[in-house]
Amino acid sequence: MVVQLVPLAHRAGVYDLMDKYRKGMGGILFTDDPSATLSLSAGGGPPGSNSTVTLSLVSPDQDLLQARSEKILEFVKNHAYVTSATSSTSDVTIERDFTPSESKMEGTGISPGEVASLLQTYASGTHSGDVQIGGQSYPIMVQIDPTYLSDGQSLLNLPIYSPTERGRLQVGQLGGLVVRQSPISVLRYNRLYTATLSINLAKKAPSALTFQNTLTDEMTSKGLLDSTVTVGSGGAFSSATLAREVQTSGITAFLLALGLAYLVMAAQFNSWRYPVYLFLPVPLAIVGALLFIVILGGGLDTFGLLGVLLLIGLSAKNAILYLDFVVERVGKMPLKEALTDSARLRFRPIIMTTLTVLVIAGPLVFGHGEGSEFGQRLGIVMFGGILTSAVLTFFIVPAAFYLFERKRVEKRAESEAGDGLRSAEV
Repeated sequence: MVVQLVPLAHRAGVYDLMDKYRKGMGGILFTDDPSATLSLSAGGGPPGSNSTVTLSLVSPDQDLLQARSEKILEFVKNHAYVTSATSSTSDVTIERDFTPSESKMEGTGISPGEVASLLQTYASGTHSGDVQIGGQSYPIMVQIDPTYLSDGQSLLNLPIYSPTERGRLQVGQLGGLVVRQSPISVLRYNRLYTATLSINLAKKAPSALTFQNTLTDEMTSKGLLDSTVTVGSGGAFSSATLAREVQTSGITAFLLALGLAYLVMAAQFNSWRYPVYLFLPVPLAIVGALLFIVILGGGLDTFGLLGVLLLIGLSAKNAILYLDFVVERVGKMPLKEALTDSARLRFRPIIMTTLTVLVIAGPLVFGHGEGSEFGQRLGIVMFGGILTSAVLTFFIVPAAFYLFERKRVEKRAESEAGDGLRSAEV
């Protein structure tokens, strides 16, 4: 059942509503049927969001997979970060399987395949041809009258011809029916049986990939996963798969963005050393972003990792504004005075640009609009990273620049003073 919610101004958040509906609907449903299951999930989130995680279990043995998936489902439901979970093997149906007897079929000249084909023809019919009536083609199906197939015994009473005995036998003389539960659908992946777990995460749950890795380690330690039952990919577009791809390529993308930004800044300042000072706020910003995530709870999703890439430019711009003034004043006044004077003059522009970014990130963090639950990680990363880097830029960048550039500036000043004396003598 799909429910369309009213505008957020007239209701609570999605996660709060899910908890409320889960308690209310569960009380009604489980009273009438204690064996019933209830699953709620928030739709409409972007790929890689934390709402739902799809976990695939694969095994070469279907019966083993069925038994193990029931234990895994019970374990997952009791997890601290899980609100509800369902399994593709939970939906079962009652089947009557015909099991042939080798001793009874011996000497009849009838194979198990012939018995299966005959039962399928009796129950489902066979296509014998088509008839044209008024320009329309109608198929002709030949099958037994459904009124004669009232129960399982009626199937066993159906006749089958024996070429060895040159007569008719009843199907029940060759075997019997076995009633058992069977899943409604049987999934395969790379010729292995597959069971899919749909897991709805709580609001404070970590990212999909972190949760899946943690859950996999816990199930392995408890013996629920081994060489016979393993965890698959969960689909090409699942949250964990997308997060894994971002994590794999994220380091490369981060280093590439860092390298390109370094080349641009080196060309701007005509120096290979100065961009190093400009990038000092980047690790500080990342630490601040992670600290805010820990404080507010949850983990990094796909959009949170995108925010980490944005921090390269957003956190370095404060150092650019500051260091540009420092370079202009190094030859005109002592280094320490140039650092303090530049900090005083660039304090207001840096604060203004920082407040602009914080105002932009504020609605993402504290917003309550439609879909705001799925974009908070990007806002948290931007808010925490920029706030931390802006504060520490006035301490870390001047201290590092003074520590490593002081001797170079003094040598340059002495060299220029010597050149001035020689020019005066001439």
